[in-house]
Amino acid sequence: MLTLLALGALAGDCALDAPQDAPFHVSLPPEAGQVHLLIEVWPTPASRAWAEGLFDALTAAGVVATLVVPVDPDPELIALGRSIREVGHAVAVAVPGNRVRPDPVAGHRAVRALLHPWKPVETVVIAGPSRVQEAVLGKAGVHEILRVESAGSGAPTLSAVFEGLPRTNVVLSAGPYSGDCGADPRVGPFTPAAADRAAQAIFGASGQPWATVRVALDGARATASDRAVLVRWLDEVIRPAGITPTTPPAVRLEARLAARDARPGESASVGRLVPVATVVEAAESLSAPGVELPRQLAGNLNLTESFQAFLLVSQGIREGEVVRLHALGGPIARAQSTLPGPVTLRAGAVAETGAALHADPPDALPSAFPCDGYLLTAAEFLLALAGAVRGEDPIRVVPIEVPDPNAPGLGWGAAGIP
Repeated sequence: MLTLLALGALAGDCALDAPQDAPFHVSLPPEAGQVHLLIEVWPTPASRAWAEGLFDALTAAGVVATLVVPVDPDPELIALGRSIREVGHAVAVAVPGNRVRPDPVAGHRAVRALLHPWKPVETVVIAGPSRVQEAVLGKAGVHEILRVESAGSGAPTLSAVFEGLPRTNVVLSAGPYSGDCGADPRVGPFTPAAADRAAQAIFGASGQPWATVRVALDGARATASDRAVLVRWLDEVIRPAGITPTTPPAVRLEARLAARDARPGESASVGRLVPVATVVEAAESLSAPGVELPRQLAGNLNLTESFQAFLLVSQGIREGEVVRLHALGGPIARAQSTLPGPVTLRAGAVAETGAALHADPPDALPSAFPCDGYLLTAAEFLLALAGAVRGEDPIRVVPIEVPDPNAPGLGWGAAGIP
């Protein structure tokens, strides 16, 4: 097996035909083990059984993948998406660009309605979104944007956001595909030659920090041999290189760290120490909130300190029986609540939003947080974090006012270093 297949060998008229049992011609170097490999399955309603067979084989092999479904709902594909989520796979929705209105005010509502049949939706596949469309998708609760026919080094980028919202979402390209087959990661049928093309892209991404390569099997061109070739490729090429396929939600936090050049673990060990018992007491005091947040909670914690302490405890980040607070300002601006009334959130969704915030800590709290399909104000997300500390699932959140909407930081105070 060759270590590197010349790009010219894949050139021509994108000829990826090869016998099912043909050998693979691209092996991977040791540094390829750092590449995040996303395996995508793109079924049509007519190829649902083909997709089921692929996921059965991947599940049996202990490999996760992403089901990419068309935005127009299909009952059988919706059922397939639910079943594969239960065993650790992911679901992404392919959305035509013309169905994401670049409207900062109402565009996200239209996107939520569009994605509702597939809820919960964290990942969207879209061709060439504008920066405004990226921001609209993020406001609608989409965390990962996979770009169709977008080549590159495989390095992630942060998606655009509207002012006042945290930059917690990422855009992923297909990876360093090149040649006559273009940058689209979709292939069909999945032949050994198609696998070599994907391995060539992985080779090109090797050594790039946090690089991602997507390999997509197109159900419109499906054949019965796709499953056998994919499993053989995983066994003979991918596993020996130390690559473990993953999903877009799983790779997002690492991708965000790379995009911001964050270096976890290098922060100084300074800051106020708060007993975990005090944090739990403060969270319990918000179990039946009124119409307005108090300025202080248990342990003389102001709201910004409480927010940070709830975040740390809910993420399991503690130093023995205390948590360490760092400098943080209150909300940068007041956000108007968009909740229709009391809502319930999945504890996992609250944890994910919290993890994204902790991975990229701001100087001051954002005004709003996309979480589980809702856009929560900072005050509402404070209630959600308190519910997480109390161990609730689902977590109930109600619209609530801030202590002083006209004061800097909305009357929350700031967390400082003593």
